[in-house]
Amino acid sequence: FPYQERGERITQGRELYWDRGSIKVISSATNGPMGYYSKYNYQLKDNSFVYSIEGSNAGYVSIYKPQKIWLMDVAGVVNIKDEYIQTYGKETVALFLQGYFVKNRHNNGTQPKFTLKRCLDMDIDINILKQIKSVDLSRIARDAQLMEHIYKNYGQMEHHEKRYVLL
Repeated sequence: FPYQERGERITQGRELYWDRGSIKVISSATNGPMGYYSKYNYQLKDNSFVYSIEGSNAGYVSIYKPQKIWLMDVAGVVNIKDEYIQTYGKETVALFLQGYFVKNRHNNGTQPKFTLKRCLDMDIDINILKQIKSVDLSRIARDAQLMEHIYKNYGQMEHHEKRYVLL
């Protein structure tokens, strides 16, 4: 697994406003860029997966198309052999990596902190990819959307007879 352990912090947030460009700035969030910049420090490839290092998303994996990005110091990139992506599919590999990384993260105080170097020293059973590939990923995506909806609307759930009515 060739990888970029960490990106590089933009020293001041105002740089994103003064030096705004079209290059995505990738942080620890997994739902898209935190802004745009005119410079890049990493070129994603077809076999690249971006992962979060710190915060509540530590170990989570995102898929981006090949492009130039500014990789922040709370995110990293791991590149997987093309043969695994061709055999199992990018979504399956991402799901495997995320499960593996999240399971093997450790705590640094109250903030989860994930280190890829630590995980790379452990044996990885690639055969699990065959099992993940057999799962209907469309259902996982639908379930993820449902959980996101519940999370966003939890405070607005109905209160019925002193019990919460769950969706």
